[in-house]
Amino acid sequence: MDVLLATGALLDSVNIIENLLGQAMEVASLHTPIANPMFLFAPDFSPRAPNHRDPAVRARNFRQSRAVVEFCRGVPIPSVTVVPGIDQEGWRHEKSLVATAEALNEFAAIAAAAGVTHARG
Repeated sequence: MDVLLATGALLDSVNIIENLLGQAMEVASLHTPIANPMFLFAPDFSPRAPNHRDPAVRARNFRQSRAVVEFCRGVPIPSVTVVPGIDQEGWRHEKSLVATAEALNEFAAIAAAAGVTHARG
């Protein structure tokens, strides 16, 4: 089964980040295989897009993605999808694409280090 990990969803992304081991144990106790969660850093794409213009937002995303892959490893869930970036205001489309590729490559490296596959959104 694929699931959505988002603020306010049944599997709330904030709860996973704040209590990843507790959430992993709760999900594992359901004995329902989860193949690939899609993780959203915020209720919609704009404020926390993986390719956000603000380096502090991107750094926060990377820190939180480590918690997400640890959650996946703890359940266990073999892969995770992080949604791709969006066009950033004031940037050309090509610059947004480059920033997206850089962010997704970083997410893939974080996931791989934890033994989780990063499926690009």
